[in-house]
Amino acid sequence: MELLSKSILIGFVMGLFARIVTLKSDYRRYPSYPQGYAVHVVLGAVAALIGALVIPSVMDGEYTAVSFFTLAVQQFREVKNAERDTLTNLEDDEIVKRGSAYIEDIARKFEVRNYLAMITAFLVSITVLWLKNIYLGIGVGVILFMLIMRFIREKYIHDIGEIKYEELYFDKMYLMVGDVAITNIATNEVKKVWLDRGKAIRIIPRNEDARMTLANLGQQQAIVHDVIAQLGTINDADEPWLTPFAKMDINDGSIIIAVVTYENDQKQIETAVSNCPVIESARKEPKKSKAYKAGGNS
Repeated sequence: MELLSKSILIGFVMGLFARIVTLKSDYRRYPSYPQGYAVHVVLGAVAALIGALVIPSVMDGEYTAVSFFTLAVQQFREVKNAERDTLTNLEDDEIVKRGSAYIEDIARKFEVRNYLAMITAFLVSITVLWLKNIYLGIGVGVILFMLIMRFIREKYIHDIGEIKYEELYFDKMYLMVGDVAITNIATNEVKKVWLDRGKAIRIIPRNEDARMTLANLGQQQAIVHDVIAQLGTINDADEPWLTPFAKMDINDGSIIIAVVTYENDQKQIETAVSNCPVIESARKEPKKSKAYKAGGNS
């Protein structure tokens, strides 16, 4: 019985630790307030406790507990829905919106990370019971933690594209970057702001997969949101000509980001673009598709 209690305790602690470590927040992400942290730490604790109790419950013949575990898993799915609803409601207050793809990506991560806490607690608990050694259980937990961190590692824009600075200029009323027309601006005052404070970044895809990913409108919206969220904007809700723009160069598939930020520093803007996460739903891998291989072999 003592070993059983230790397996539950060690499994719970390792599962909760896995959830706390994966609960990261910065200027781009939610939660960013103590209330958000508290909610997700509590949910992570519940997930870890459920995972740690699975084997002991079955060993004690409490097979009906499986129904309870299934219900708990369903509740974690509701966590994703709640996060999605919260972020969607906050969209109206954003000058530059996250976009539905970015919101879905954030919400999905919260659901998955609760499952990872549950799996970690489950495997650590069963290891302690099977090998009758709490230190081996902790070792398994550490290995699982390393695997989890590798599994959930995000890709960032700098992983799939080369970041390059570009000059902004006007061709009559058209705001231009290279040969790409970004938008037309007729007001001289706005033109002056763009020329004085505007910055342009070109993201050159590293391969065909990256080109398809960057072409996703949700990914482009996530990039411009991240830049403004971190560096601020001098734009107001009723001044659409100062909103950031994302435009594709059809010649090479590169993406041009044109922004006017409050912190008007080129390096900071490049860093903000570079560190934007690649949205899971935007990831495309045409090189792995049968159609791509068939076309390449023809």
